[in-house]
Amino acid sequence: MSRGLMIAAPMLALLLTACLAADLPADREPGGSDGALGYWEALPLPPGEEQYVIDAGMEPGGPLWVAAKTGLYYWTGKEFKAPKSGEMWTGGTGKLAGGLGQDLYLVRSGETQAQSQVYRLSDGDAQYITDAYHGFDTFTANLYVSKSAKLYNWGRRFLAVYSGGEWKRVEAKLASYNVIICDTGPNVHFYARKWLYTVDRDGNITEREFSALEHELFAIFVAKARDEHPGWGISPAFIEKYKAFDEAFLCGALLSKDKILIGGHPLPGVRLYDLATLQPLSADAEAINAVIGEGEVRRVGLGSDGSVCVQTVQAGGSSTIHLISPDGNALKLEGSQGLRLAHGGPGGSYVPCLTTDDGSLWLGLDKGGVARWKDGHMRIFGWADGIGMAPVLRLLQHPNGDIYAASRTGLYVFRPDAPQRPLPRHFALWQEHLLASYHPIRDSDGNVWMFLKDRPGEISRWDGQQWHHRNVQFDTSQVPRGFADDRGHVLVEAVLKSSAGEDWELHHWYDVSPYSVVEYEGTDALGDVLAAAVHDGATRFLGASDFNGLCVAPGERIWRLTSHDMLSYFQGGRWDSFGVPLGASDRVYESAQHGVLIRTRYPWVVWYTYDKGQFVQLPYSGEPDPGSRWLLGARGLQPFESELLEAHPELYAPVQIGERNRPYLLTAGLSRGEDSHSDTTYAIGDQLPQFEAFTPGYYGGFWARGGGDRIFGGRYFRCDFADTPLAGVHEIELIIEDRERNLWVDAGTYGGARHVFLKRLHDFRLKVHDFPAEVKRAVCITADPLLPGLDADKMRLFWRFEGGSWQGGDQGNSVKIAFSKPGSHSIELLGMDRQGGTSERVTLAVKATVPLPETRLVEDRRFTIKDVVWAAPVELVPTERDACPQLSYRIDSGQWQAASEDHIIPVAGLEPGKHVIELAAVEEEFYRDLSPLRLRVRYAPDFNFIVQCRLDMLACDDRALRDKAFAEIRMAGPEVIPILEEKLREAREAMKLVRPLEGLLRQIQREQVQ
Repeated sequence: MSRGLMIAAPMLALLLTACLAADLPADREPGGSDGALGYWEALPLPPGEEQYVIDAGMEPGGPLWVAAKTGLYYWTGKEFKAPKSGEMWTGGTGKLAGGLGQDLYLVRSGETQAQSQVYRLSDGDAQYITDAYHGFDTFTANLYVSKSAKLYNWGRRFLAVYSGGEWKRVEAKLASYNVIICDTGPNVHFYARKWLYTVDRDGNITEREFSALEHELFAIFVAKARDEHPGWGISPAFIEKYKAFDEAFLCGALLSKDKILIGGHPLPGVRLYDLATLQPLSADAEAINAVIGEGEVRRVGLGSDGSVCVQTVQAGGSSTIHLISPDGNALKLEGSQGLRLAHGGPGGSYVPCLTTDDGSLWLGLDKGGVARWKDGHMRIFGWADGIGMAPVLRLLQHPNGDIYAASRTGLYVFRPDAPQRPLPRHFALWQEHLLASYHPIRDSDGNVWMFLKDRPGEISRWDGQQWHHRNVQFDTSQVPRGFADDRGHVLVEAVLKSSAGEDWELHHWYDVSPYSVVEYEGTDALGDVLAAAVHDGATRFLGASDFNGLCVAPGERIWRLTSHDMLSYFQGGRWDSFGVPLGASDRVYESAQHGVLIRTRYPWVVWYTYDKGQFVQLPYSGEPDPGSRWLLGARGLQPFESELLEAHPELYAPVQIGERNRPYLLTAGLSRGEDSHSDTTYAIGDQLPQFEAFTPGYYGGFWARGGGDRIFGGRYFRCDFADTPLAGVHEIELIIEDRERNLWVDAGTYGGARHVFLKRLHDFRLKVHDFPAEVKRAVCITADPLLPGLDADKMRLFWRFEGGSWQGGDQGNSVKIAFSKPGSHSIELLGMDRQGGTSERVTLAVKATVPLPETRLVEDRRFTIKDVVWAAPVELVPTERDACPQLSYRIDSGQWQAASEDHIIPVAGLEPGKHVIELAAVEEEFYRDLSPLRLRVRYAPDFNFIVQCRLDMLACDDRALRDKAFAEIRMAGPEVIPILEEKLREAREAMKLVRPLEGLLRQIQREQVQ
């Protein structure tokens, strides 16, 4: 084991114990440090390429059923198998309903657009039962299985109950998703805003108007509208607007056996009503609200014991989970602050919520695993406990006590009384850190700065191998923005909030370096810190993702977009403000040609620059047109400037817009026989998703913001986090690369903190096998990673000639490199793992003996070309008897192009006069004669000659020859028009002789016969 890995293992345990415990005060230490706390074991997914889970359920007594991408399966205890009835469903749109004491059903899309098929799942078999229906706003029918084993189906305009082998259906004013279901056993109640539908044990459906919330919701709407639009009046038009733009999103559940609990946006707290009388139970609701507060209810879950789990979100964005017992007592779950519950389907439990016989409450989280409330403590089971990070779709309990959790990316079972199993070896490469606020910031020296949650009042700097901490004079939990400059400093904003009872806050900025912390306060603290940084040598601000416009122009000039219609401009020691042309700017960019580019979007995209005191409109097209070139950088697309790309290739990637405005990478063309890039030739490469912007990698390439995408070596890659602690994270906020090639992955805010993961790549090296000192035309390099946990077959290898651009990127541990010329070459090699991390570079030296074809001139003279095409008088000498060289050419040092098989070179379009044509033999489209023939020619087109040479071809029966003649005459241009007109006149005159000559011929023939 390398020295880096020997350090990583104890550091992992130390950091996880300290940092994760700081997240929640409960027993969250990974690995079950207090003994037999149980562990989560991943079940193997059903077979299938790119398999994922759609839904899961459990029939009474087992087994576990899974609806996956490729079909329906049940768990035998060892593996997943398809139903005994055969492949009745092979994947697509479907979901499970029932289970947990009731029969389990599969609902799958049917043969018609509004029809679904319902199957009962039992003992490994799937039996078709009936059809159900749905509207056009859902993919499959809504199905609920009641405690009395009845099936219910509903949509926006109907409610149906399945009884006696047929559906009993009534018109109903329900919704597709936002329906509250209260199942008392004998009766089932369906509530959606204004109407309550009750189905009794005999299947009879009654309707009652339940508009108790209408007046309160309308009052909230009016108050909100008056705050936003003081001039509005309460008119019929206003009421219609309210009905058309209903913003209520209510959720709820049955409490006890006779109450309905309702909450949601925009209601504060919860409401309670008696199901029999529909009268409000205000006293009981006030007692609950006294505990849970006035926050909005976002999620509701129903436990098997009749308790209701409620998640509320306060005005400041903080969330808390409360448990309401059947008798109406509310309890705050300590340690639940900041947890985000996953959202289940309509009906029943709105969140994955499970109560067990030992008094535990299990909650499925939107990110981070599963939470368990037991004996007054909240424990989070996350990646270190063997469960993935994807949102939990279902929580199920087997009769033997095992807990099952299903997420989109995996299925897991909790073994409650077994000791924790060790994590996979490659997990030792990862460390989790919790931040108090904001995301990590990388400075221009490759250090990563952040505010660790367990070190309040300090800013921490990671230099690639170890931490450095510095005290700061602000609250590190109140940092909303920050970025770096190109002199190794970071600039951060901190908010100083008012004390209790007051309503104010101050925004200060701080310039932080490894040596000092300088505070800036005042009405424009941001402007002051920017001006000071530029005065001290900063020429660029990096990672300013919270600013649509912030750039530096020569002469200590700074541009800053302060609002959508106002720009601030710093020059000569002062800031000035300008109104934006057209009043709707959304981006400001640096420009090598103009100093600054300003993009406006109203009523269409217009580009401006600033010159001598005024805004000047630029001739760029508005939206990118197909075929146009652009630069993609930290602020998205901007007009292509070769000067900017050449000066800062690490900040910009050239792209070309294709059909439907899809961007494609452009790679600079490699000159044959030279290890350098051409300034003008680009090849179209990989298609890119339409992500917004890039974050530059410290060692080359780019990371896409808001996802696991990487561009490196002119290639686009989707990073794979399936076998890492990040498995299942549906949106990665940010990935940055430090000075030692380690990766920092920002997984977002959950569990009361911002979570970032460090992947240690300091010891990622390559072992090259049997590399020869001398080769001929090409060499195959095989290399394996020396870091445990990295699969050589799934690694990507890149190579480049020293100082050139990276090439390759195909999956596998081998790469073939061809040499275009003989001599000694220096090759750099690096590997990339599936998460986009790169290895240390390996430099290899090799001497290549490259046999090249020769180009010989057949006749030695000066050439005058009077045609639009020219047959090159050359002979191509192959390197081997069976080799087939082709002729390539270029004119006046332009780009090399392939000639036709008969050595024909088009010269149309050249200016008449002297030119230089170079001719070179090429084999395998790569190996070119390094001593091309340089012929001085004179182009003097003779348009009469051009037309006359092709008259016979125009009259022949071979269509290919006719097309060739037409094309070559058109190449000559408008000069042939009078010649063609004269030829056409002559042809028409000659046509006058056709009929007399035909008559004369026939007469002579008849006389000869007689």
